[in-house]
Amino acid sequence: MENTEQQVRRRPSRRRKMNKKLRRFIRKYRPLARKYAPFAILSVILILFIWFVVGSVERGNARREEQRLESIAAQEALQQQQIQWNQEANELLMQAEALAAAYDYDAAIAVLDTFSGNIEDFNPLVVTREHYVQTKETMVPWNDPSQIPNLSFHMLIAEPYRTFSDPGYGKSWKWNFITTSEFSKILQQLYDNGYVLVDMDDVITATKTTDGITYEVNTLYLPKDKKPIMFTQTQVNYYTYMVDGDGDGLADKKGGGFANKLILDSNGKLTNEMVTKEGTTLRGDYDFVPILEAFIEQHPDFSYRGARAVLAVSGYDGLFGYRTDPETAKKISKEYYENELATLPAVLDALRAKGYKFGCYTYGNVAYGDIKVDKIREDLAKWKEEVTPLLGEVEYLVYAKTSDISTGTGLYSGEKYEVLKEAGFHYYLGFCESNSPWFVRTNEYIRQGRIMVTGNSLEKYPKMFEGLFETIPVLDSNR
Repeated sequence: MENTEQQVRRRPSRRRKMNKKLRRFIRKYRPLARKYAPFAILSVILILFIWFVVGSVERGNARREEQRLESIAAQEALQQQQIQWNQEANELLMQAEALAAAYDYDAAIAVLDTFSGNIEDFNPLVVTREHYVQTKETMVPWNDPSQIPNLSFHMLIAEPYRTFSDPGYGKSWKWNFITTSEFSKILQQLYDNGYVLVDMDDVITATKTTDGITYEVNTLYLPKDKKPIMFTQTQVNYYTYMVDGDGDGLADKKGGGFANKLILDSNGKLTNEMVTKEGTTLRGDYDFVPILEAFIEQHPDFSYRGARAVLAVSGYDGLFGYRTDPETAKKISKEYYENELATLPAVLDALRAKGYKFGCYTYGNVAYGDIKVDKIREDLAKWKEEVTPLLGEVEYLVYAKTSDISTGTGLYSGEKYEVLKEAGFHYYLGFCESNSPWFVRTNEYIRQGRIMVTGNSLEKYPKMFEGLFETIPVLDSNR
């Protein structure tokens, strides 16, 4: 018990000793603490200040770097947008240029107005648009179809030295046909003389009503130095007798120097096939369509809004060089006949896509004005049976052998007209006896005269083409 009490008494004594030491330590260093405390506080403050400044600088540098990267990204985005706008502007300018070349200035302006950027920032767009607006204001109206000539061509002669020397048909072919060279020269002269190719849809608007169809004259707008013209090609059949010299139904080296077929090349382009006198099959521009296409490609302003021509065919010997008449299966082979039927539709679609229209040249190349109405019915029945399934319904009747069912520009009536009307024809292309075009419009149909361009007319009746082209520079040296 005594020991325990002694231990208790000792503990406070030790504590007092420790407290004394602490007090001595405080008394000893208090002056130092008082002396250096401000410096310590200032040091702490300085350290904190430096830390804050350094942190601020680092944060500022980081923000500036972030802003720099954002600026670079914004500049790159702006540059990319500028590149896209430039590409878009160039594409729109090309589209508009094609439309303007075809005299469709409203459509060209509308294309430029689709620009997704600010058009005012792209001077070429502004200048081009203003040019189109100003040019449109200078256009001259044309609203008299009777003043529009329609030049009519047969198939073209590709190798005249073969054609003109043919013992059986040479004289006839020389009389009725012109050469590819002559056609090309005619195109160039027409272009140089300010003519622009138009088609019937440009001239006439047909509107279906409860009472039938009404035909209203459109107003064409062309530059003051331009004049409209129309084209027709007839007998676009590449008849067997013109290309087959040995009688087997196939084109050969004994043919008359004509193209034997209208085809599509590997690029889907319309071209011709022809067998040379050596027996080699060539592809090229050997007839009306490919030559006209090449000319329009070189001179897009020759075609008003994509206008082309009416292509009129008979039906008894196939279409466009394809032997689609049923006799082909017997004469050549069923396989050949079926291949002809399978291949033709792509060519027809390509022609439609280019803007060509199809016409009936009668089924048998017969003169409707000179035959009885029953014979016309029989001819059209064959057309409907063999040709309509291939071409579809056609509205154009192009009279064969210059034989119309009415004289001059007289109005149609009578049984023959009723038969033609029932067959679905609305546009009747007849014959001009001079270089004066004519045009008849009624509530039921349109009639138009064609100026026939043949070897005979070029050589013997040059006045037929006065104001259109000069015949002497056109004539082929092989004539």
